[in-house]
Amino acid sequence: MRDISLQKASKKVLEDSRDFEKEPQPPRYKVSIRDFDAWFGTKQALKSISLDVKPNTSAAIIGPSGCGKTTLIRCLNRMHEMTPGATAKGHVIVDDIDIYGKGIDPVVIKRRIGMVFQKPNPFPTMSIYDNVAAGLKLNGVGNLEN
Repeated sequence: MRDISLQKASKKVLEDSRDFEKEPQPPRYKVSIRDFDAWFGTKQALKSISLDVKPNTSAAIIGPSGCGKTTLIRCLNRMHEMTPGATAKGHVIVDDIDIYGKGIDPVVIKRRIGMVFQKPNPFPTMSIYDNVAAGLKLNGVGNLEN
């Protein structure tokens, strides 16, 4: 009788360990946006946006003109706050770092999260070459002529 109880206990431990192995891991996202809001002055442009993007995937933000697509993308790059009177609140987590968290330098974020505009927007006093090379020069990349 004792031998049967031991077998049952061993079987239970084995089943429990299998369940533990099958336990799903929390999903890890490349970008996770939670309860994000953005304003231009008193006009709210984004309200309670939440979005997850898995690593190694593509995402498209589509919608009608004026619905906030560009504002959201500008917020991902921290360009939104450069507009006078523009504010944002909520969480944008990129690689497990809240880019709107305290102590996060927006310049570092802009180096990691680029922005490509629909229309070219070169600095008017610089040649196209100098416009292209400006980012490299600012980041200390060496001789650009070679």
